[in-house]
Order: sequence, then structure tokens, then C-alpha cells
Amino acid sequence: ARAAAPDAAVVAVAAAPHRALAHKRHPHVSAAELAAGWCGDVREPEVAAPPRPPRRGACRSRIDVALNCSERYVTALSCGELGFLFSRAEVVDTDVERPQRHYRQLYRSSRSGLDGPWSAARDVFGDPEPVYAVGENTAYVCEGSEVVAYGGLGSKNATLLGVAGIWRGAAPAAARLAWGPFRRAISADARESGCREALHVSGVPEHQCLFDGKLSVAALSETDYRLYARANRCARGGRGAQVASSADGGETWGAFSPLDLAGLGAPRSNTNVYFVAASAVPAAFFERAGLRDVGPWVFACFPAVLNGTDGGVFCAPSADGVSFATPRRVVASAVRHSWRTSDHAVDLDAVSASGKVELWVHEGVSVPRDARDEWPSTPAKQRAAAARARRQGHCDGGRCEYCFDASERPGLCHHAFVAAVHRAPGGAVDFRLAARGG
Repeated sequence: ARAAAPDAAVVAVAAAPHRALAHKRHPHVSAAELAAGWCGDVREPEVAAPPRPPRRGACRSRIDVALNCSERYVTALSCGELGFLFSRAEVVDTDVERPQRHYRQLYRSSRSGLDGPWSAARDVFGDPEPVYAVGENTAYVCEGSEVVAYGGLGSKNATLLGVAGIWRGAAPAAARLAWGPFRRAISADARESGCREALHVSGVPEHQCLFDGKLSVAALSETDYRLYARANRCARGGRGAQVASSADGGETWGAFSPLDLAGLGAPRSNTNVYFVAASAVPAAFFERAGLRDVGPWVFACFPAVLNGTDGGVFCAPSADGVSFATPRRVVASAVRHSWRTSDHAVDLDAVSASGKVELWVHEGVSVPRDARDEWPSTPAKQRAAAARARRQGHCDGGRCEYCFDASERPGLCHHAFVAAVHRAPGGAVDFRLAARGG
């Protein structure tokens, strides 16, 4: 059940001062387990039982913005004199013989930073996108007065089009985004980028990574970046994350390293870190506590299901952006089909130099209720007609929102924390987070 108030001390870590990015490797899953598609001898029924509805705690502080039912992967970004709210929406063609599902990146802007009010939603990239699927998993970072986007897949279609990988483009931070040319920033070929992928899809080379979850970029300085992407650690379930670093502000990137979350151990199909929303803990925060040789760190929050039973939004800090403390749950959620949760962390700069920590949670994310939702046997044309009937009033030019039946209206809830840090005996640094105002 989602908790009305977060745990009192939700994140704690003892870690050495900032150190260089290290290349780590997760414990290998056996060939037999990978062939069967499962890790850790975990099974899920073909049709999951309806989830127990969570006990709802009232949101104490709601962000005043109306989200459509298909939106997910929300990013809140301050850049230049504006605030931006980015998201991915899902639509289905309803006026064609062979309907197709598509993803659109949307954005809302505000002249009062992240305080709103927000404009109506607009397309980020337009149609067609500058690069195929660049809007499916996009991360955003502000560089001076420009919004920089990273996105792209290693899917079958991206392979056929010759655009597999993660692409980078920039636009002046304005109410109307006008993008310059995009260039490939990171290869999807594991032999070049060192990325990890255990989910093998027909038509995709075995050595290629899919990057089929939201990306996130943490800017520790003007030049020191971390980029987080999905790493499927099992052929079924077992979603995780991997990280690459840049020492020149995203111009070039080093090899990926698998994310090391303390306490999670070997990959398991029923343990899913759906995506990582990462931001910098500025060095100024540590300096205020008298720790001048520490920082910047990375603070990450993510929707996850651990061991098939513990669902929600979890957070953890890291001294290097690779090895993280044991994740602590800050918002509890029901476990949905295929070990998903309908509460997602919003990607934003969470930690200020004063120690204030802002966490936005996207509640009511549309997720499949069971295997029939996720892999429907109904012909595409009938599904499109059903989508049109279900989404009357939410269609634009023959494309309608594609949503699973949701049990609640989507929205953004604001949670406020305060961080404290001190040097423990032996020289380790202890980082703690508590709910602001008790």
C-alpha cells in the first residue's frame, strides 16, 4: 500500500569519497536459465490475479497539471528562464488498415520555473521525429540556455533503419522548441559501448542492446556526466540499469558499467528496477557540512519491485554514480503484472546545496493488468477500434491515446525531504534523508 508519509529515515549510506568510475560486472546467470528466459527460478502465472488495491494515503501536495492516461517517463527541467515538463505519450492509429502503436514526446512549459502554471501539451519533436524512436526513452539536461535531449533504441526497426543507439540533439530553451541536428552519441553495439543485454529479440543482433527504458542524465559538473539506461538482466523480467560516464559534457562517452545496488545480489526475474531517475548531489551540499573533500555524488530514485513483493519508488545515493547504497522505499505501491508498479519517480534535479530534496511521483501510470493486456490476441484493427471507442475525445488526426484500463486518475504528487551528512568514525561518509517537517 502506498504510504501517506515516507519512512522517517529513508536513505543511509557509508561510502568513501568520490572516486573514479570503475568497470564492474554482475554475477552471471547460467546459460540454462537464460535459455529458459528466467533468472533465479522465479515464475509468474500466465494470467496474473488482479492486484490487491493499495491503501490510498492522501497526497499532501499535488502538482497542478493534468496528465493524459498514457503519459509516462516524466521529466521536470528548469532551463534558461523557463520550466519544462516532458513526458512520453502512447497513441494508436485508428484510420489505417494495419494500425500501429506510436510514442510521442510531449512537453509543457512554464514562465515560473517548475512552479507552473503549465502551458498546454505540445509535441517535442514533431512528426516525423528527427531520428527514429528518439522520443521513446528520452532524457533531458540543461546546458546553459539550451535543452539537450538523449534518446534512441537498439530495436529491430532502428537496426533496419541504421539508427540503432542513443542520439543527442539540442534546442534553445524557449516555449517553442526548435531542434538542431542530432548525432549518435552512444552505440547500441555492446562491442563498442560495453552495454549489457540479456533480452534477445528477433531481428536484433545478439551483441546489440535495446535501451528499451527511460534514459536519465545526471550532470555532476559542466563536464562530468552520467547517463543511465536500462539493462535487461534476464530474458524475462529482471530489469536493471547501467551507466556510462562522460568527462567532456556529453561529447564522448566511456563504456557502460552495470549499476551496483547494494543488497540486490544476482539478477532475479521478479526484481525489477524499471528505470533510474538520477541527479547530482552538489559538492556545495557537502561543503556546508564541512566535508570539502567529498562530492559531487549522485542521488537516484526509481520505480521498482524487489523480490516480487515490495513495490514502490525507491531511492539511494552513490559516491561515484555506479555503486549505490541499499535502496530504501520512500513510496509504497501495489505490485502489478510482470512485477511493475503504477507509481514512477519523476526525473528532476532533486537535491539542492541547502539539503532540500524534492521528489515528484507520477501516480496512476497505465500498466498492463495481466498477460492478455500486455500481449493481446485480438487483431490490431479491432484493438484500434476499441481504443477509439474507449478514448473518444482523446484523438487527434486519426491517432488515439492507447491506455490500459486504469484504476485511478494519473497525477503528480510532491514529496519533500531534508538531507543530512556527516563523516562517520573511520572516515566513511553517512548520508541520511528524512521527511521535511517530520
